[in-house]
Amino acid sequence: MTNFSGTVRGQLISTLKYLQLIDDKCCPDARLGSLAKAYGTEKWQPLLSEVINAAYPEALVVDLQQASPAQFYKNFERDYGGATEVRRKCIRFF
Repeated sequence: MTNFSGTVRGQLISTLKYLQLIDDKCCPDARLGSLAKAYGTEKWQPLLSEVINAAYPEALVVDLQQASPAQFYKNFERDYGGATEVRRKCIRFF
């Protein structure tokens, strides 16, 4: 990760920890290796879906095809909190 700026490196490490793809000592989980090997193949999407579903179970209770943006935002705010700007970035991810 030395080719990333300190800010980007910190964000990436935080994300990988939250997704439980690395541990507190930054050692990778087997799922991270599986994702890396699957990238660009038909296995990528199902593996990534498993990671996202495990990390955001409350957010995915809402039917994303039927919920209004306001409903999704309200549920996300209730379940995950965070600063407004951080929450906005997280919601854009979805």
